[in-house]
Amino acid sequence: MALPAFLQRIIDWVRQGYPEGLPKHDYIALFAVLGRQLSTADLERVADELALSGQLATADDPHEVVRQAVSAATNGPVDEAAVVRVEERLRAAGWDITELPPC
Repeated sequence: MALPAFLQRIIDWVRQGYPEGLPKHDYIALFAVLGRQLSTADLERVADELALSGQLATADDPHEVVRQAVSAATNGPVDEAAVVRVEERLRAAGWDITELPPC
């Protein structure tokens, strides 16, 4: 099933910001950034797409790893320094965090 255009745009945004793949240490921070404007269901769809496309740098089951990251990003405290690092990296790739479409 095709993703809605706004979710595909986010996937493309992540790929542009992390052309070599999303490192595991940025999973939670990335989903915390995206979770400011996306529902948990949309975060999971983004995570699944990243896992299916091989965009995640993990030897573990990528679906389980990202589910845990989404849960951690939406249910617990997140390392703010990591969030700032992810925001800066994505901005450097040409994206403004405020451009994310609302869910």
